[in-house]
Amino acid sequence: MSPGYLQVVHTAIPLAVLLGLSLTARGIPRILLVVQTVCWSISFIGRPILLLKVTPQPSFGDSIADPRLASIGYDYGVAHVLAPIATSMWIYVALVAVFVLWQRLLPAPPSQLPEQSSNTIRAFAVLLVGGVLAQIAMFATGDIGKAGDVTSTNPYLEIFTTLGTFGALGLILYYRHSSNFVLFSVIGGLMLIELVWGIVEQSKTPFLGTVLAVIIRIGASGISRARAAGIVVGGVAVGAMFSWLQSFKVGTLTAQAAMQAASADLEYPPGVRPFLSIFRRFDLFEAATDVYYMNGRPWISPAELAHRAVIDLIPSQLGVTKYPSGVEWATNVRGSSVDMSQVTVSLAEGHFNEGYLVAGYAGVFAESFVVLAMIFLVARCLRSRHIYLLGLAFVELPPLFERGVLGISETVGKTLQQMVVAAIVALAVAQYRSFRAHRARAARPQTPSTTERVVLENAHV
Repeated sequence: MSPGYLQVVHTAIPLAVLLGLSLTARGIPRILLVVQTVCWSISFIGRPILLLKVTPQPSFGDSIADPRLASIGYDYGVAHVLAPIATSMWIYVALVAVFVLWQRLLPAPPSQLPEQSSNTIRAFAVLLVGGVLAQIAMFATGDIGKAGDVTSTNPYLEIFTTLGTFGALGLILYYRHSSNFVLFSVIGGLMLIELVWGIVEQSKTPFLGTVLAVIIRIGASGISRARAAGIVVGGVAVGAMFSWLQSFKVGTLTAQAAMQAASADLEYPPGVRPFLSIFRRFDLFEAATDVYYMNGRPWISPAELAHRAVIDLIPSQLGVTKYPSGVEWATNVRGSSVDMSQVTVSLAEGHFNEGYLVAGYAGVFAESFVVLAMIFLVARCLRSRHIYLLGLAFVELPPLFERGVLGISETVGKTLQQMVVAAIVALAVAQYRSFRAHRARAARPQTPSTTERVVLENAHV
């Protein structure tokens, strides 16, 4: 067996153990851990095998064929890039084993997600309507961002579009109805809204967030055979939709760029081409290649990483200076081995790669601990009646699956600001309903109580 394939096997073993441990976890953490395993398997197993099997030549529009690995040979490159990943994976597996054992010592989680109050459900609906109106406004004014944008053309409208997505996810998770037809129609309609918006802004994230929300709703109370079959069928359907969604991105390219992107796919066997968009979406192996080509050069120190993670939690309106980690990774880490001078993009780095680059395997251990702590926190938030919005942010966005500590802290910081707006909306909904109820009681004809009737009758006598 060649060194590249042998290293793939060494990486696949801890991933298989991680899948087994994930299935023994309870409640929402089980779902999040399984999704992690699937994402990392595509990145660190599927993509390297594709490179070793096809050995594609780098060309424009093909982010799978890496010119750095092609220059040294894919077999040699894959073997050396995956070596730290395999060890890092075992570190994470050990922590997950401790986490699952600790979880088993705790009381079992409730069999269902909590039933939210009618005010909360209506607040989700208001957020959804506000988000749809903001989407329409962005479309009408031409402020819709495109895939790869690192800044928003209209950050104020973007706040409401994001809250609208949270509203949709909240309804998917918590809306209940006695009629299954009505329930499925509502959930299907919400998924359709996010799918359309994702097509408009050329992003798969909104729709994938709704898919994860549905999986959490189905699997939070346990996975039966029927539920597992439904999740598998749904996963296959979502995978099949990737190429279709990718076609909307290609459709916005120039004619020459579209032809070059299409010709790049011809490098791969026909049976693989429908799945190329999936391999391009899960690109943590490319970030691992960035780490390999740093050759031990420093990026930021552990103290600087901790400092930035804290700063990311502070609202930017208070005058703090933030450094988008995805953009800085593209500029300083990938830019050390690839010419990124003409490209501004935010890249996913993954906590294995970020931790290893900052502090070696000690950094991997620390970041793995943070990721597991966030999985536990997200699960608690989604089962809460008060801080669910923080959990919804990690359902909509993928930092638990493809970002490091800095990406997680950025997501938390943005969500804390959005929680203030959502809290104002929820308070307004509650006050409005209370006012309506008071008005209704005041307008209702007053009938004397039993005691009052007895007094009146005695007086009449």
